[in-house]
Amino acid sequence: MQLIRPPRLQPGDLIGIVSPSSPVAHVVPRRLKRGMAELERLGFRVRLGRHATAKHGHTAGTIADRVADLHEMFADPEVKGIITTIGGYNSNQLLDQLDYDLIAANPKVFMGYSDITALHMGIHVRAGLFTFLGPAVLPQFGEAGGLMPYIRQSFQRTVCTTSPVGELEPSPETVAETLRWDEEDDRPRRTTRNPGPRPLRSGVARGRWWAAFRPRWASPRRTPSKRSC
Repeated sequence: MQLIRPPRLQPGDLIGIVSPSSPVAHVVPRRLKRGMAELERLGFRVRLGRHATAKHGHTAGTIADRVADLHEMFADPEVKGIITTIGGYNSNQLLDQLDYDLIAANPKVFMGYSDITALHMGIHVRAGLFTFLGPAVLPQFGEAGGLMPYIRQSFQRTVCTTSPVGELEPSPETVAETLRWDEEDDRPRRTTRNPGPRPLRSGVARGRWWAAFRPRWASPRRTPSKRSC
């Protein structure tokens, strides 16, 4: 199966926000609003999924609700990218219900991490679409002060340009401070210097990359642009 590479994001594109797993967006509306505002500050338009702020026990709506939001975002030609609010525990519940033919026919950036990994794997295998393990609306875009510089730069060079991502350098800073969302997170968290990675065991390994770091985007007829969103 030939893998599908979605078109890059550009300023003015519409980003759909969904909650395939946890209902945290229901609990922290101020943080959600701030995350959406940060996406708008970066030049995007934003659309919130119909059930993105729902709460059904420990999930953001029923399985049918969460599947419907994903299908609506993939089917809408105006939506150019989909970013999840957060991870959770139950995105695997959606795997048997997703329309993978619909997803493959409407390739677009799909981003999230943690529990969303189940969706990345399912979409990758069943629809053949490259997806992106990356920042989510509440944890990263919703930070006081906006995206941290390292995350912003990584996001932009990965999904907003046609240039190769290049060498992946570690962040110069790390964050250990915790602030309760919508209660204490009124300022940027304190950072400390990141000493960088250290090997737990030295040696040499060989293997195959699961993802491609030098993407050729899905619209070969379009003149490549260096402009970043």
